[in-house]
Amino acid sequence: MNTQALQDPIKRDCFQMTLKDHLLSEFPYNIEEHWTKLKTSIISACEQTIGYQTKKHQDWFDENYSEIERMIDKKRKDFQIWQKDRNCATKKKTYANAKIEVQRRTRELKKHLVDKKSSRDPALSRHS
Repeated sequence: MNTQALQDPIKRDCFQMTLKDHLLSEFPYNIEEHWTKLKTSIISACEQTIGYQTKKHQDWFDENYSEIERMIDKKRKDFQIWQKDRNCATKKKTYANAKIEVQRRTRELKKHLVDKKSSRDPALSRHS
């Protein structure tokens, strides 16, 4: 849910009124039924007033998606090969190296973009 929208007093008031309308005056005795009705009321009020939060990828990820995806696919294949022969130390080592490489390269890509941004904007370099 887009809880950030609740910072706006108008949206917050609207959410509170909608939630109040959705809540029952008397709740069931059974705790499971009580919880289900409460949860449904909250979700309905959120959907009607504040909506869902949209996900936003980081720039470094979007710019390097194909390379990251290729490395992850290789790591998955190496894992599957190792799982078929779990006693093979070479296959285990190949998978471990692929896993390390994915982590190392994604960190490197992220750092590169942050460095590039901070060199363009001096204010960013002071906060790093």
